[in-house]
Amino acid sequence: MLNTFAADCRTRGLGEPIIKIYAAQVARFRAFLQARGKDPLQADRLDIRDYIESLRGQGLRTQSLQQHLIGLSSFYEFLCINN
Repeated sequence: MLNTFAADCRTRGLGEPIIKIYAAQVARFRAFLQARGKDPLQADRLDIRDYIESLRGQGLRTQSLQQHLIGLSSFYEFLCINN
């Protein structure tokens, strides 16, 4: 799934550094969900809120949290269009 997402990002003209960041953010979110027994297609608003709160608890600042949301938004846009 991540490889297909990365290929889609390339098609949309995103550069490799951004694609790597997005892939790392999605992988981190997937690990968070996996610990909850879910996959990205099962995630809901509460999962995303809890994920952001967990990142905040790890010391990420608002700008970094916003970047995570941008990466996740791009991933979910990809899923909506392709599924």
